[in-house]
Amino acid sequence: MRQILLSISLVAIVGCGGGGGGSSTPTPTYTIGGTVSGLNASGLVLIDGTNTVSISSGVTSFEFSSKKPTGGTYQVSIQSKPSTQTCSISNASGTVTTQSIINIAISCVNNPIFVMFDETGNGIMGNSGTVITNDEVYFQLFFNDPVIVNSGTPTLGLNSGGIAYYEVGSNLETQYLPMTCLPNNDYTATSLTCLGYMRFKYSVGSSDSSADLAISSINLNGSSIRNSSGGILDNSIIPTKNPQRSAYLKVN
Repeated sequence: MRQILLSISLVAIVGCGGGGGGSSTPTPTYTIGGTVSGLNASGLVLIDGTNTVSISSGVTSFEFSSKKPTGGTYQVSIQSKPSTQTCSISNASGTVTTQSIINIAISCVNNPIFVMFDETGNGIMGNSGTVITNDEVYFQLFFNDPVIVNSGTPTLGLNSGGIAYYEVGSNLETQYLPMTCLPNNDYTATSLTCLGYMRFKYSVGSSDSSADLAISSINLNGSSIRNSSGGILDNSIIPTKNPQRSAYLKVN
């Protein structure tokens, strides 16, 4: 009788899982992240698949909230960046092994800053006046940093129907720079030292006409405009005409 009861007790223990079977070890997961250098503005967002992380100004490291298991892949890219900076990424992709990813590197540099716009030429005074066929108008752009034009030749499309061409290799920078500039898109700003300069030349054609000459488009033509740090000029910051133009610049 004692032997029968012992057998029944053993069967009950096994049936209740007393042996510890059925449990499993959680699959380890690892974080995806890295370092950030040079970021001094807001607007930087990184993306990996459907996962994003926003990085604030001054932050020096980042990490996605979602983790990945061994064998998981990652492909990080820049979804958006600050308007005043150019950011690049290295070590952006790979496969997770048995440790967190910490070597993705984001590097940001400041873009050239547009400071002053000036228009000169025969018949122009104070960026205003009247120009006629064969007159030459010079659009002069000044920046806080020296700028470098790589590859193609940028041009300015004008609302008169004409085109202003960048004067390649004119070395005009040595005539003007460095110089003190007063930002002409902000009447309250203090003066700055301009170290960058670009000049575009427009020869007025016989069929050109405008009641008030202005830039209608900026065409890079395969070129890029950068400073020595690699920051890329944001063309949208350049006004269509001198904001302080006192009167019209007419093309007859």
